[in-house]
Amino acid sequence: MTKHHHTSRGFTLVELLVSMTILSILMLLVASIVSEVQRAWSQTSAKVSQFREARRAFDVLKNNLGQATLNPYLRYRFNNPSNPFSPFDAAGEELEGANRNPLKYIRYSELQFISGPAGQVFSGAVPDIAGHAVFFQAPLGYSGEYVNLPTALNGRGYFVQFGDDIAFRPPFIAGRIPPKHRFRLMEYAPPTEVNTIYDKAAGAEIADWYANYTEWSKPVADNVMMLVLSPKRPVIVGSTEDSRDIAPNYFYDSAAELGGPGEEQDAQSHELPPEIEIVMVVIDEGSAQRLADKFGSAKPFTYTGFNAASDTEFRADLDALEQALVDAKVNFRIFSATVSMRNSKWSS
Repeated sequence: MTKHHHTSRGFTLVELLVSMTILSILMLLVASIVSEVQRAWSQTSAKVSQFREARRAFDVLKNNLGQATLNPYLRYRFNNPSNPFSPFDAAGEELEGANRNPLKYIRYSELQFISGPAGQVFSGAVPDIAGHAVFFQAPLGYSGEYVNLPTALNGRGYFVQFGDDIAFRPPFIAGRIPPKHRFRLMEYAPPTEVNTIYDKAAGAEIADWYANYTEWSKPVADNVMMLVLSPKRPVIVGSTEDSRDIAPNYFYDSAAELGGPGEEQDAQSHELPPEIEIVMVVIDEGSAQRLADKFGSAKPFTYTGFNAASDTEFRADLDALEQALVDAKVNFRIFSATVSMRNSKWSS
């Protein structure tokens, strides 16, 4: 009987080396792909988180702005240069003759709505404030001392400011971390008990009620590069009129000085605009850090557009702003919305 012997052949050293090399290459490829996915996920999560904060701030701005009020009423207008609302002259003497009789009723409010370029809203150049600003009164019911005041009147304002974060840090990290220089959306939000809208100086038409903005303002979102506000009015479909002609230079002040005694009261006088288009430009933290590394504590970005308001120029400025951000190589998002002012009683 014949016996057959079967021998099993193993892997040679060369085959093992080739297999291990191929396996190593595959593992390196897999590790590289996983690393790229993790980095992309981290970057996307950071962007989403950053833009989520800005979205919340934008929604708060829209909601509060929509509640702005002036609560205007009718008041006598006199032919009196020193005070058009009084039948007495600057010396306290009653006007003489026909001048003691009121000329007409006019719309009036002690409250104020003001928006536009920061240099006009703050009555002078403010180097660390970018873009536009808005200040108004609204029944927001915020008090630091009392409860159950749902309709209490509050001053509120929004503007973009560039600077460090030292004043907003908790005490326990003071001096331990270098300051971060960023653009920030600031909210002016004093409680109702310190609202000074009715505290007018002698002879003043309106109180300087937001002069204390540095004391009562806090950041609500970082890396908001610019805020633009364009008051508008409804335009009949098919009309060639421009909806932004109520604020042709973006500046709108409900408490602007009255015209002469014989002039008709402007539609904007002591009245809210019917609508406001808001544009808010936000960049992500990675882009902000790259700008900070390059420019340090200096303002890294300035856009000088949005000076003349018309539908055509507004769109052209918006396109130019987007191109400027692309040229600056930053990741950005532009939030835009038109807010209807529910307390506006506009009439043409």
